Amino acid sequence: MTATRLARAIQGVLFLVVLGPLAATGALADDISVLGYWEVGSCLGLDIAGLQAFHANGSHLEIVDVANLCAPAPLGRIQLPSSVDDVVVADGIAYVANGWWGLAIVDVHDPAAPVLLGSLDVGTKAAAVAVYAGFAYLVDTYEGLFVIDVRDPAAPAQVLLLDPAEFPQDIAIAGGRAFLATWNGIFIYDLANPGAPAQQTFIPEGAYYGYEGIAVRDQILYAASRQGGLRVWDVSNPYLPVFRDDQNVGDEALDVDLHGDYAVVSCRHTGLKVINVAKPDNLAIVGELDPPGASYEVLCRGGLAYVAAASEGVQIVSLADPAQPQVVGACPVGGTGVGLQVRGDLAYVAEYNGGLRVLDVSDPTAPTPLGYLALDADARGIALCGDFACVASARGVRICDVADPAEPRAVSFHGVKAGVDDIAVRDHLVCCTTGGAGVEVLDVSDPAAPVVFGRLDLPGGSGLVMGERYAYYAVTDYDGDLGGLYVLDHTVPGTPAVVGRYRTWKAVRPAIDGDLVFYWGRGTASESGLVVLDVSDPAEPREVGFLAMYAMPFSITAGDGHVYLYQAFPERLLAVDVADPTAPRIVAEFSRPGWAAHCLQAAGGLLYANGVWVLRHAHATGVEGTPSATPPAEVRLEQPWPNPFNPAVSIAFAVAREQRVRVDVYALDGRRVAELCDRVVAPGRHTLTWDGADARGRAQASGIYLVTVEAAGTRVSRKVVLNR
Repeated sequence: MTATRLARAIQGVLFLVVLGPLAATGALADDISVLGYWEVGSCLGLDIAGLQAFHANGSHLEIVDVANLCAPAPLGRIQLPSSVDDVVVADGIAYVANGWWGLAIVDVHDPAAPVLLGSLDVGTKAAAVAVYAGFAYLVDTYEGLFVIDVRDPAAPAQVLLLDPAEFPQDIAIAGGRAFLATWNGIFIYDLANPGAPAQQTFIPEGAYYGYEGIAVRDQILYAASRQGGLRVWDVSNPYLPVFRDDQNVGDEALDVDLHGDYAVVSCRHTGLKVINVAKPDNLAIVGELDPPGASYEVLCRGGLAYVAAASEGVQIVSLADPAQPQVVGACPVGGTGVGLQVRGDLAYVAEYNGGLRVLDVSDPTAPTPLGYLALDADARGIALCGDFACVASARGVRICDVADPAEPRAVSFHGVKAGVDDIAVRDHLVCCTTGGAGVEVLDVSDPAAPVVFGRLDLPGGSGLVMGERYAYYAVTDYDGDLGGLYVLDHTVPGTPAVVGRYRTWKAVRPAIDGDLVFYWGRGTASESGLVVLDVSDPAEPREVGFLAMYAMPFSITAGDGHVYLYQAFPERLLAVDVADPTAPRIVAEFSRPGWAAHCLQAAGGLLYANGVWVLRHAHATGVEGTPSATPPAEVRLEQPWPNPFNPAVSIAFAVAREQRVRVDVYALDGRRVAELCDRVVAPGRHTLTWDGADARGRAQASGIYLVTVEAAGTRVSRKVVLNR
């Protein structure tokens, strides 16, 4: 079975398992689309060129001067459409494996001002990239190996797709050959014709499960195995590789690179292992180091190992003594958004391994960072109280003054021994869930001196929301009789009063919209799902609706007659129509490989996620089984990207059926500048590129232009900004 077919089969099975009897919910007629985003976060890939490090920072490619290892200096950054999973730099050009987007090509000759040259939206989940003789070899986890002609970086073109085995992970090029690591084994290709690799042999996985990383030197191949550690072959005869030795590392090996007589292996949970490979038949671990963060990609350059360490950025490790590797520097990255509040034109984000970030979202297509405050503990959530933000963390609650969003400042700290998992605010009272052990209420009338107002010891807590008067606390109790959705009067000093309770043994992730509270867990049905409670009588919460849903959501919010929840298996954001709370139904979904909604908020008719993505849910109306009052759109036009742009902008649209589509670019004075498409297209998503020139190839001046798409009498437009 090919990787594509297997992935589709898995997705189909997960779809049925997670959504349950979807047929009963009706067709997914609504639409969820991205308006704009600004996001930093994990470092999963990197490259080193001279004294500069090029590394992932969420969806940004970050460029850092590492001449001073102890104090790397940021030089520039550029945001790309998806997560930066791998990067290779050659001759001032960065080739990026860009998550669900495919390949992005960036000019980094001026590191302070990187410029997107071109991109190619291919595949499902780009994981690694290598470049050789004018061709890029893009490894897609689900679809295979894309061979892309990049001799003109502004116009990359796919020339071939190889689909040799399930789940390819990494690629190395040496001696005119490409070595592709997959979960089935290792493929060796002859690159005599770089545009058409010819397979020479295949090394099966044997007793081990899957290969993740690969390196080749002097005709010796080194492979990082998920369950086997490091394995070594002699590939001097590529048709008959000879196995030499292996070294178990007691962990999942993810990548490998070479430093003299040593191989440095990155491991998922235990950092780095340094292995003596001077004798390929007699491998031996000689040193190890567990640097901060999870260790993903590793590169050895000039006596140093550079490690992509997820939330900890790039860790720079000295190999001067291979037996005692030492961290000597780091290139930090932003934190992953885990808490989110939107008020007016501002979004306040609590970042795991980061701090408090404030963004301007007045233009939802272009969220803009305004201010940032580094915090000294991992954030878990955020709530707003007037001009103050209360940030929950593993240590307690940090109260920050955000009256000036450009310069948030810490005001006070209230320690909680068990840490704070969730947080909500009403007036001057802050409710915190404390390490799953109960609820603590803080009075922050004086933000500089918060005091404990009340506490309720009730173990098993897994989320809390607040309404106009009451707090709603979800508790799961597998072994006893304490589980359920508790209605608390948090204004009672000392011990918050329990005024009502809906009894169940499993309740997590509550959300609220008016007199309705939603949680995932068990209700009167014997299966798990989304439970809808009417809490108009706080003393007697009653179940009014249920939707079977077997996978627990990672995050949840409610508003405008809908519940939005994100499930990690599969990666999927769902919109549930609860306008009729007795019959909740799934009406829309949004999914991009590698994208996760760690936190959600519905506000002002839009949906916000992470740190921060702005999404719009176009609601279709109508009753199940009858024609919709607003039928699904014949044509959708996504936000062009990048925007502003120079030299080219990518324009993606989708049509519901086969039909004639016309795509044009107009100046603001009504003059048609360029015709990009006028033909019959198949149903689905299509991508075009405008290079900023008119129909005669003449470069247009900087300014605002309109991209319009017309189909079946429907016309949609978006603005693009050309910035010469």
